[in-house]
Amino acid sequence: MQELSQQYLQADNRDDWRAALAVAEQAIAQYPQDAQAWAMRARAHFMGQNARAAQADVTRALSLDPKCALAVATDAGLKFDDGLDRLAMAKLDD
Repeated sequence: MQELSQQYLQADNRDDWRAALAVAEQAIAQYPQDAQAWAMRARAHFMGQNARAAQADVTRALSLDPKCALAVATDAGLKFDDGLDRLAMAKLDD
């Protein structure tokens, strides 16, 4: 998973969300019980303007690990975009 996380981070740093999504898909296929894999795909969907898919992946990631930082941050971003600023801030404060 570490190598896939590095590949994902490189794509993320380049704002290459298509590549990030492909890496995240690979991570989920290889590590379906890893919250970080689901959170990576959630962020790629979020940054690619697919909020519905992002929320589904955030939900899965948080069910595997309620403290997964990337999932929490992505969830907060989704809430901010929906105008739920206080809920987003509370999510980040937990």
